[in-house]
Amino acid sequence: MKLKKIVISVVSVVVALCAIFGIYCFIKNQNENAIPKETVIISGDTLINVNPKLNAEKTFNNLKISDIKLIEKGDFTTITASVQNISEYDMNDYVKCEIIMLGANGETVGTIPGIIPPVKAKSTTKLNSRITEDYVRAYDFRIEFDNT
Repeated sequence: MKLKKIVISVVSVVVALCAIFGIYCFIKNQNENAIPKETVIISGDTLINVNPKLNAEKTFNNLKISDIKLIEKGDFTTITASVQNISEYDMNDYVKCEIIMLGANGETVGTIPGIIPPVKAKSTTKLNSRITEDYVRAYDFRIEFDNT
């Protein structure tokens, strides 16, 4: 009789441990799915996109975009970048643009309005745009310019 109680106790403990392990694996998998590997937590409510495709240097309309940072803090997504005028001509006016955020399959997931300040030929300025949307998990982006 004593042996039967011991066997039942051991089986109960093994079943309980298996259930706890299963719940742990399920929760871990849910958390990994919630924040893609391209996104890392800096601290608390701050996320930064470290996807090499998004952060790679890009060129649009004679403007080289580099040092790209896509960060979410609280309710805001902010994109910052260095913008170098690689043409032979000064850009004397502010230029409105749309930063088109793209998913992994190239689909548009949203847009961030932007303004690029005037910049002399072969010089660099900064792009800094902020929006109250969650785009930190974007895979890539492109910039379209307002031609009006």
